[in-house]
Amino acid sequence: MVWVSAVATAIVPLVLVYVFISEKLRSRVGEWLAKDWANLLVVYFFVIITYSHFAFVSNQFDLRAYLSVLLYLGLPVFLFMFLRKEDIRRSSPRVFYFLLAIFVLMLWIPMELKWVERKWVEAPIRDKSFGLPSTMYCAILLGMFIFTEWFDLDLNCRWRWRWNHLLWVLGTLAVLLVVLLPMAARVDFVKFEIWDVVEQHPWVPLMLFPLFLITPAIGEELIYRGVIQSVLEKKWGIWIALFIQAGIFGFAHINNKAGGYNFPNWSYVCFATIAGLGYGIVFWRTRSLLASASLHALVDLLWKTFFKGDGG
Repeated sequence: MVWVSAVATAIVPLVLVYVFISEKLRSRVGEWLAKDWANLLVVYFFVIITYSHFAFVSNQFDLRAYLSVLLYLGLPVFLFMFLRKEDIRRSSPRVFYFLLAIFVLMLWIPMELKWVERKWVEAPIRDKSFGLPSTMYCAILLGMFIFTEWFDLDLNCRWRWRWNHLLWVLGTLAVLLVVLLPMAARVDFVKFEIWDVVEQHPWVPLMLFPLFLITPAIGEELIYRGVIQSVLEKKWGIWIALFIQAGIFGFAHINNKAGGYNFPNWSYVCFATIAGLGYGIVFWRTRSLLASASLHALVDLLWKTFFKGDGG
């Protein structure tokens, strides 16, 4: 039953990918949610009931974790139940950006500081456990709909691959590796060591890439490049936007335990800032959130596979 629950919650990434690549479907769902506050409430309770069901049938229900998910997804839902999109779009720039900042912080801070339970169900694999961050998937979808329908932001969430996108992704990846690896090795932040799972099953990275693409890549790209960089670029220009979003992205990793460093992890902040600058440049040159998310996922996958990293 545990495995059935784990596989069932794994369906969420597939739904997310389809909504992410289908601009027409995303627009229709967003319009339906914004049409009536009751629609947003229906979806919220559907998610909570689904979480409750799988947690109970797998004997993994935890009251603290349940309440954290309930509040994390519930607060922004109830906030935007009473905020009509017409009122937000007609509001003054100061009010508009204030509400936008509030929503971004509501999605970002609890997840970044691990105040909310990410995994709904975990299944045993040998001496470890497997579980997908379903709460993050739901937050990504919620963010997409709110940003595009309530705030009328163009997040460039389009499934469009061109040859120049691939060149920008691979070229920037090469530059990041040349710049970051010597710096990280010098301070003993990374050590070359092939992940034992990959040694036994070389095909594993091909399976992991879609998961790294969905989370954390798409989720973080949605916030930092799709929202923060886009808004700052319109206000102050691309170069100021690039450096500010990269700084915010880097500082967000200060509490991550990686490379043998604990909080405050200034080494991680430095390396994540440089990486964020690379992701931002790819997003700027391609105008595709999928392109920057692909670069982000490749960096995380290489780190996990060859340097035993903890993500990022």
